[in-house]
Amino acid sequence: MSESKAVALPRLGPTPRSYETLRDTVDEWLSRHTGSRHQAFRSILFLVPDVFTLVLRLAQDSRVPFLSRLKLWGLAAYILSPWDINLDFLFPLGPLDDLALSVLVLESVLRDTPQYLLQEHWPGSGETLDRLLGLTSTFRAVRTSRGRAKRRGR
Repeated sequence: MSESKAVALPRLGPTPRSYETLRDTVDEWLSRHTGSRHQAFRSILFLVPDVFTLVLRLAQDSRVPFLSRLKLWGLAAYILSPWDINLDFLFPLGPLDDLALSVLVLESVLRDTPQYLLQEHWPGSGETLDRLLGLTSTFRAVRTSRGRAKRRGR
């Protein structure tokens, strides 16, 4: 009689961190072909996909408050929808509306979400996350100061 051996089949579908693998492969290829002088370009190139990955991961995390997850799912639907405020094929201007709306939603979500969750789910570099957080805090400060000015009658 022949002995049957169990064969391990590869897992179908993306792994939880398959985006990082793809991102690292593309970044390594770009680094080899463009050198270190284009590091800022590579950071900008990955910004929208990194933010989208963060949005999806936070939306799926049950530790994030329900209302924040609802906002994140709405943002993901907007980013994926073919109808935008700005036309996506006009690179580099196309993804800017997605990024602006992402900053608006993330600013709202960050108030209710612990900082460690952002760091846990962020696929890019820590420096880029710090810049994004700085952008959202600046947006919050501007929005808050305008609200105070309106209440004072200015």
